[in-house]
Amino acid sequence: MKTIHYILLLAMILCWAGCDDDKGENSPLPVIVPEPEETIQPGEVDPKARLKTVLSFTGTDDNQYVLTLLDPKKPQEGANLITAYIHRQKEDKSYALVKTFKLKIDPRMPSMGNHASPNNVDLTWDDSNKVYHGTVNFSMTGYWKINLILLNEAGEIIQGNAVTGEEKASSIYFEIEV
Repeated sequence: MKTIHYILLLAMILCWAGCDDDKGENSPLPVIVPEPEETIQPGEVDPKARLKTVLSFTGTDDNQYVLTLLDPKKPQEGANLITAYIHRQKEDKSYALVKTFKLKIDPRMPSMGNHASPNNVDLTWDDSNKVYHGTVNFSMTGYWKINLILLNEAGEIIQGNAVTGEEKASSIYFEIEV
């Protein structure tokens, strides 16, 4: 029970620290709280807890960024809605939601020779839902890396790189188990 109180306290502190974006609006924060059916009992380790779903890095513009994967929470074979937040650190050390970037995706399955999957749609800002969204397609079950390239409004790379024969993964990626 103490753990739940600590999680809630941490969430409240983070909300208080980053409530404002540049326009004074409330800003969603990169805080992940387990859903009730996903609660882990003491002594158990959730294997999905080891997957990368929150990334923090310095961009080529010398700003600090946090990328947070929201969905899919329960990915399936085929097309899945993918949603995420992009936050940038402000001078006062709080984080503001960035609404003008693009997040290119390239899902790969390392255990299958870095097999790619077609028909993906890069993430762009959806003002009506206040989240970045796109489509990610998984052609089979198993472990996937969703390689990312973060682009600013001018189309310049902030972080990430294309997957090539020599580069097996981007410098930033989310991990998913389908």
